[in-house]
Formats: sequence, structure tokens, C-alpha cells
Amino acid sequence: MGKGKKSRIKRDIIYLTPHTHYDAVWIFTKEDYFYINIDLILKKVVDLLEKDKNYRFLIEQAYLLEEVERRYPELFKKIRKYVKSGKIELVDGEYLMADTMLPQEETLIREILIGKEYIKEKFGVNVEVMWQADSFGLNSQLPQIYRKAGYKYVAFRRGSPEKKPSEFIWEGLDGTKILAHWMPLGYRAGLDLRKLEENYLKLKKLAATNHILMPSGSGVTMPQEETSEVVSEWNKKHKKVKIKIATPIEFFKNLNKFAKKLPVRKGEMYCSKYSEIFSDCCSTRIWLKQNLRKYESKILTFERFSTINYLLTNNYPEELKDCWKKIGFLAFHDVVPGTGMDACYKEALDYIDFLRTRIDYLLPRALESIAENDSDEEDWGDIIVFN
Repeated sequence: MGKGKKSRIKRDIIYLTPHTHYDAVWIFTKEDYFYINIDLILKKVVDLLEKDKNYRFLIEQAYLLEEVERRYPELFKKIRKYVKSGKIELVDGEYLMADTMLPQEETLIREILIGKEYIKEKFGVNVEVMWQADSFGLNSQLPQIYRKAGYKYVAFRRGSPEKKPSEFIWEGLDGTKILAHWMPLGYRAGLDLRKLEENYLKLKKLAATNHILMPSGSGVTMPQEETSEVVSEWNKKHKKVKIKIATPIEFFKNLNKFAKKLPVRKGEMYCSKYSEIFSDCCSTRIWLKQNLRKYESKILTFERFSTINYLLTNNYPEELKDCWKKIGFLAFHDVVPGTGMDACYKEALDYIDFLRTRIDYLLPRALESIAENDSDEEDWGDIIVFN
């Protein structure tokens, strides 16, 4: 009996994780990606879940879910049902998967705040896995931001300064720690079901434990009906290595048992030695970066004075949330870096125009309201300086 227990502990477990990486814009337009991810991929996912009791899937980013709810309420209800049953896991939790090096820290927090609020309201779920599948490097303060936002784990694709092990404890500037997994073969590791053996051996060499995460998806690839059959055949032929179709939370909960034995790493996850980070995108389409920073600063100014005005008048601008959503779109990991095709950026220009129109109109009125309401009970004039 003891012998059997020992062999079970040594047995490798591969967590094959079907998913789609959603790009709001990149090599296609926003509408193209809605069609690909909703009409083609998510509808097929629901069909598979209805037919295959072993199938699982993960969905990232509230922006996509918000659009599913708006366009296809029946599909949204089915997704909600499978989230509740654990067959779909919602990961990332951001409104849109932000670039984490270029936007201001407040923008990164708002991406999480808006996204998590939506997911909590619509699905009753607190997202625990930060799934940074494609951001071009991660800044060194993110462990603190992520833990304070309720995340327990982070999985990322780009920028690991160490190749081995692929699992570690990431420590932020203030000492906050979070359990992390770097995807050595990216999020397509298990996409080609003919190469499971080959890619398992590569991942095994880098893994810290016998628990191996193998994402199986891409940005424009249909879910594969044959997944369960391939997994079943694998498990018949392999006695020392088991594959299960799973979501990331199952992998991380098992990995967490080994957390005390994992190495601690500090600093940015921004190194192109083992994975591409597109470092020179920091100067590409500079007008995007300039406008994002301009309106990040303006919206914070507007919000602060709107808060003061609320204390005086009990009125708060409803437009603020829409403005933050537009900022969130500009901060997306293929928008502000400027890595998409030209047609993608018409949407960004429209959002910049929206921010210019709304904030430049509303901010002076908030200041006027503060001045007027502050002097209601005074019979002398004021000089008010707003900084």
C-alpha cells in the first residue's frame, strides 16, 4: 500500500487547458475579433460542453463577456451555467488585458476593478488566477497589486529572466509574494494534439514539480472536438503520466502544496532571453502613448474634483465609468504598444476623441460647481485656485 502511494506521488499530471486568447484588436479589427471569439469559438465551446462531460474551458477578459451579454443573452446564460458548475473558469479578471509596463499604475488597478466588479456581479465569482497570457513583460510591483486585488496566482507567457523552474514565488518591491507560473512554450503548448508527447518532455525538464500546465489554445483557433478522445487514448498508453482536461485553478491548487520549496524571484519579468517581449514597442506609434498618459492624468484630476463636488452637491458624473473603460481599451496590450495593424487604431482615435470631448467639457463644470457651492453662505468674494 505504501508502495502504491509513493508511485502516485511521483506520477506526472498534465493539466491540458483549452482556452482562447482574446485580442480586442491586433491583426484584425475589433468586430472581426468579436465574430471569431463569440460566433465561432464560444458558441462551439458551449456545444462541446453540452456534449462532452469531460471538456473544460477558460475565458479571459470582461470586455469580451460584456459583449456576449449584449449580443447573445442566451449564450451568456449558458456560459454562466458552466462557470457555476466549474466547467468554465474565468481568469485574468481584467476589463481588458492591459500592457503592464506603459500605463500608469492607477490604470492597471482600474482594469482589474472594472473587470472584477462585472464578473462578481454577473457570475458571483472572485477571479483568483491572473492569466497574463500576452502582456509584454510584467512590472515589479504587480505582486502587491495582484494580491491586494484578490488574486492568489499568476500565469504569464513573456519575460521570464530564468528558464528553470517554470514555477516560483514572485516577490514585489514591498515584499508581497504571489505563486507564479511562466509558460515556457507559450499558451499554445498543447494546441497541436499530435505533439503532446514532445511538448510534455520539454515542459517536464523545466517544471518544479510533477504538476505540469499545458495551455491548449490560441487567438483564432476553434476548440477541438477530439480533445477528450486524444486524452483518453494517452491515458490508456501512459501509466506514469496522466493527462486531464482542466482549468488553471486545479493546477495552481496542487502546485500550492509545494510553495514552500519553490525559489523566490524578485524584480521585473521583462527579459527577452527565453521569450519575446517586443521591447522596442515602447516607441512605436508614440501618439498612442502620449494620449494615454494625457487622459490618464486628466481623468484622475476630473475624478478627484468630482469627488469634492459630490461632497458639496451629492451629484457624481455617471460618465466617469465610461471614461475609465475607454482608458482601459487604450491600455490594452496591443493598443498602447502600437503592435497592431493600422485599421485597428481607428477605434483608439474614436476613444481619444470621446475622452477629449467628455473630460474637457465636464472638468471645468465640476470646478465651477465647487466654486459656486462653496460660497453659498458667504457675503464676500472668493479667490479659488485649483491645482
